[in-house]
Amino acid sequence: MITPDTATKIAMAWQPQPGWCRAVIDVDTFDPIAERCAPAYMKRGEERHPGSRAYLTNVISAENAHRAYAPTMILCFGENGLHRIGLLDGKHRYAVLRDMGAKRMVVGMDWKSRELAEKFGLLAKDQTD
Repeated sequence: MITPDTATKIAMAWQPQPGWCRAVIDVDTFDPIAERCAPAYMKRGEERHPGSRAYLTNVISAENAHRAYAPTMILCFGENGLHRIGLLDGKHRYAVLRDMGAKRMVVGMDWKSRELAEKFGLLAKDQTD
């Protein structure tokens, strides 16, 4: 069983895909906003792809998590503030580790999305491992 500390350690070892900048989100702050703004959002406990949990628990460990790409997302700003969060890749990895108790998570974003995430307080205060 993966503990919340191990889930956070795994999520913090990920690297963004080439071409995306690295950002560390605060999961407890980010998740309620993602639930409102992300069409591909997976609710807590919802598993559309059961293989993701097996992959994370059997293949990815805290020691080799750096081999997995971080979830990739974009944020869009609208007239009324944050309008949409696009979970482009890794929504299952995000949901599984969130449900396992990860508190901080490395994600890949474009620079504009990272600026919006910072503006709306979605980034963890500590951006280091």
